[in-house]
Amino acid sequence: MQTTPCIAKYTHLPEPVLTPLSSKLTSPESDAGNSVP
Repeated sequence: MQTTPCIAKYTHLPEPVLTPLSSKLTSPESDAGNSVP
């Protein structure tokens, strides 16, 4: 998990917020790819 240091900054946030946040941090390209036909 290379995103662990990034997630560590947001440990003060509630877990429901961490879930979508971590998914964006782990796969920003995947998120952009979904909006591209």
